[in-house]
Amino acid sequence: MTRTYFERSLGISPQFPLTIDSNQACVANNGDDASSARTLDQFEKDKFRLILQTTGQLHMENTCTCAQLYEQTRYVTLSAHCLALSTLSDINNALQRCIAVHWDGIAGENFKNKCREIASLAIHCSEEIQSIQSRYITDG
Repeated sequence: MTRTYFERSLGISPQFPLTIDSNQACVANNGDDASSARTLDQFEKDKFRLILQTTGQLHMENTCTCAQLYEQTRYVTLSAHCLALSTLSDINNALQRCIAVHWDGIAGENFKNKCREIASLAIHCSEEIQSIQSRYITDG
Protein backbone atom coordinates (compact mmCIF):
# COMPACT_ATOMS: atom_id res chain seq x y z
CA MET A 1 0.00 0.00 0.00
CA THR A 2 1.35 3.43 -0.93
CA ARG A 3 1.91 5.77 1.97
CA THR A 4 0.06 9.07 1.79
CA TYR A 5 1.81 12.41 1.66
CA PHE A 6 1.15 13.08 5.35
CA GLU A 7 2.13 9.57 6.40
CA ARG A 8 5.47 9.90 4.62
CA SER A 9 6.05 13.31 6.14
CA LEU A 10 5.19 12.15 9.68
CA GLY A 11 6.82 8.72 9.40
CA ILE A 12 3.62 6.78 10.06
CA SER A 13 3.14 3.42 8.44
CA PRO A 14 -0.24 2.84 6.72
CA GLN A 15 -0.31 -0.68 8.19
CA PHE A 16 -0.70 0.90 11.64
CA PRO A 17 -3.46 3.52 11.34
CA LEU A 18 -5.18 5.42 14.11
CA THR A 19 -7.01 3.08 16.43
CA ILE A 20 -9.42 3.55 19.28
CA ASP A 21 -8.59 1.51 22.36
CA SER A 22 -11.11 0.26 24.92
CA ASN A 23 -10.99 3.63 26.68
CA GLN A 24 -11.70 5.42 23.37
CA ALA A 25 -8.20 6.89 23.40
CA CYS A 26 -6.94 7.35 19.86
CA VAL A 27 -3.35 6.55 19.05
CA ALA A 28 -1.20 6.52 15.96
CA ASN A 29 1.23 3.63 16.22
CA ASN A 30 4.17 3.06 13.93
CA GLY A 31 4.16 -0.62 14.88
CA ASP A 32 7.48 -0.82 16.72
CA ASP A 33 6.05 -1.44 20.19
CA ALA A 34 3.56 -0.06 22.66
CA SER A 35 5.94 2.70 23.72
CA SER A 36 6.03 4.02 20.16
CA ALA A 37 2.34 4.89 20.21
CA ARG A 38 1.64 8.60 20.25
CA THR A 39 -1.49 10.12 21.66
CA LEU A 40 -3.95 11.58 19.20
CA ASP A 41 -3.29 15.01 20.65
CA GLN A 42 0.42 14.76 19.86
CA PHE A 43 -0.33 13.27 16.46
CA GLU A 44 -2.90 15.94 15.60
CA LYS A 45 -0.56 18.77 16.60
CA ASP A 46 2.17 17.33 14.38
CA LYS A 47 -0.18 16.63 11.49
CA PHE A 48 -1.94 19.98 11.46
CA ARG A 49 1.37 21.80 11.90
CA LEU A 50 2.53 19.93 8.81
CA ILE A 51 -0.69 20.71 6.93
CA LEU A 52 -0.26 24.41 7.66
CA GLN A 53 3.37 24.32 6.58
CA THR A 54 2.66 22.43 3.37
CA THR A 55 -0.63 23.97 2.26
CA GLY A 56 -0.53 24.22 -1.50
CA GLN A 57 2.32 21.74 -1.82
CA LEU A 58 0.20 18.63 -2.30
CA HIS A 59 -0.17 19.40 -6.00
CA MET A 60 3.64 19.24 -6.26
CA GLU A 61 3.55 15.57 -5.32
CA ASN A 62 3.92 13.97 -8.74
CA THR A 63 2.80 10.61 -7.31
CA CYS A 64 -0.46 11.94 -5.85
CA THR A 65 -3.43 10.16 -7.39
CA CYS A 66 -7.15 10.40 -6.81
CA ALA A 67 -6.92 7.19 -4.77
CA GLN A 68 -4.22 8.71 -2.55
CA LEU A 69 -6.20 11.90 -2.08
CA TYR A 70 -9.28 9.82 -1.22
CA GLU A 71 -7.25 7.82 1.31
CA GLN A 72 -5.94 11.04 2.87
CA THR A 73 -9.51 12.31 3.15
CA ARG A 74 -10.58 9.10 4.91
CA TYR A 75 -7.60 9.40 7.22
CA VAL A 76 -8.30 13.04 8.11
CA THR A 77 -11.99 12.35 8.83
CA LEU A 78 -11.04 9.40 11.04
CA SER A 79 -8.55 11.62 12.86
CA ALA A 80 -11.18 14.32 13.35
CA HIS A 81 -13.67 11.76 14.62
CA CYS A 82 -11.12 10.38 17.11
CA LEU A 83 -10.32 13.90 18.27
CA ALA A 84 -14.02 14.60 18.89
CA LEU A 85 -14.37 11.35 20.86
CA SER A 86 -11.24 12.09 22.86
CA THR A 87 -12.45 15.62 23.65
CA LEU A 88 -15.84 14.31 24.72
CA SER A 89 -14.21 11.70 26.95
CA ASP A 90 -11.94 14.31 28.56
CA ILE A 91 -14.87 16.65 29.20
CA ASN A 92 -16.99 13.87 30.69
CA ASN A 93 -14.11 12.87 32.98
CA ALA A 94 -13.64 16.48 34.13
CA LEU A 95 -17.36 16.84 34.74
CA GLN A 96 -17.49 13.61 36.76
CA ARG A 97 -14.51 14.71 38.87
CA CYS A 98 -16.22 18.05 39.49
CA ILE A 99 -19.43 16.33 40.55
CA ALA A 100 -17.53 13.84 42.73
CA VAL A 101 -15.86 16.66 44.65
CA HIS A 102 -19.24 18.26 45.30
CA TRP A 103 -17.91 21.62 44.16
CA ASP A 104 -20.77 23.90 45.11
CA GLY A 105 -21.37 27.59 44.58
CA ILE A 106 -21.37 29.81 41.52
CA ALA A 107 -17.83 28.82 40.42
CA GLY A 108 -18.77 25.14 40.51
CA GLU A 109 -21.97 25.73 38.56
CA ASN A 110 -20.12 27.82 35.98
CA PHE A 111 -17.53 25.08 35.56
CA LYS A 112 -20.19 22.37 35.20
CA ASN A 113 -22.09 24.48 32.66
CA LYS A 114 -18.92 25.07 30.63
CA CYS A 115 -18.16 21.34 30.69
CA ARG A 116 -21.67 20.56 29.48
CA GLU A 117 -21.38 23.18 26.74
CA ILE A 118 -18.07 21.81 25.48
CA ALA A 119 -19.36 18.23 25.70
CA SER A 120 -22.39 19.24 23.64
CA LEU A 121 -20.12 20.80 21.01
CA ALA A 122 -17.94 17.68 20.94
CA ILE A 123 -21.02 15.47 20.47
CA HIS A 124 -22.25 17.74 17.66
CA CYS A 125 -18.82 17.68 16.04
CA SER A 126 -18.65 13.88 16.28
CA GLU A 127 -22.12 13.55 14.73
CA GLU A 128 -21.21 15.91 11.88
CA ILE A 129 -18.01 13.98 11.17
CA GLN A 130 -19.93 10.67 11.19
CA SER A 131 -22.43 12.19 8.78
CA ILE A 132 -19.62 13.26 6.44
CA GLN A 133 -18.04 9.82 6.67
CA SER A 134 -21.31 8.07 5.85
CA ARG A 135 -22.02 10.37 2.89
CA TYR A 136 -18.61 10.60 1.29
CA ILE A 137 -16.24 8.04 2.72
CA THR A 138 -16.61 4.29 2.27
CA ASP A 139 -14.43 1.48 3.52
CA GLY A 140 -14.19 -0.14 0.10
